[in-house]
Amino acid sequence: MTKQLFSFHTNERLLEALFQAQVQFLVVGGLAAHFHEPERVPNDLDLVVAPTVEGGRRLLVALDAIGVPGHFTPEDYAARAQAGFPLKGEFYAEILKAEPWFNFTEHWNEAHDALVFNT
Repeated sequence: MTKQLFSFHTNERLLEALFQAQVQFLVVGGLAAHFHEPERVPNDLDLVVAPTVEGGRRLLVALDAIGVPGHFTPEDYAARAQAGFPLKGEFYAEILKAEPWFNFTEHWNEAHDALVFNT
C-alpha cells in the first residue's frame, strides 16, 4: 500500500504543476523524515529536482504554469549554478540545489513511492 503524505494545501498547485510538466523530483527534509518516522512533524515541503538540462527545462515549465519566474536556464540548472530557491510566498515549499555529493539518480532508484494530495 502506498503511503499518503500531507503538505500544506497551498502546495497542491505546485505539485500539480510539477506532475503536469513531468518533473522528476524527490521529497526530502521533514516530509521525507515523516515518511519513515511518522511521529516526526514535517514543516515545509522540500524538493530536489533532477539536476539535468531536461530537469531544468521541465522545472521552468512548471514554474511558469504557477506564475513563478525561473531566473535560470536549463543549462545553468544542470551545471548546478542555480542555488535553489524558496517558494514561501503563495506556497510553503522550497526547491533545493542538488549538491555535487548528492547522487540524484542513486536516490531516485532507491526512493519509495508516496502519494501527496492523492497523486
